[in-house]
Amino acid sequence: MKSVLFSNEFYDYCQVAACGGDQGNISPSQIKEYENPSPASQHPKKIVGTIEAERVLVESAKKLIEIYEQKTQEIIAKLWAE
Repeated sequence: MKSVLFSNEFYDYCQVAACGGDQGNISPSQIKEYENPSPASQHPKKIVGTIEAERVLVESAKKLIEIYEQKTQEIIAKLWAE
C-alpha cells in the first residue's frame, strides 16, 4: 500500500481530485474512490512479453538451423563434385 501512496499515478489523481483555495484538499472518501492499479493486472502483460521474447528467440534459432543445414549441404555437394 505504501508504494501506491508514493506513486505518480496516485499523486496525479490527488492533484485532479483536490479542491479548495490556495491549498487543495482531498477528502478520505475521495482517497477511497481511487482505483489502485493492481499488480495482478500487470502480471499477464509481463507473461505475454516474456513468451513473445522467447518466441522471437526460437524463430531466430530455427532460421539459423536452416542456414546451417543449407550451408552443410552445399559444402558436401561441393566436396563430392571434386
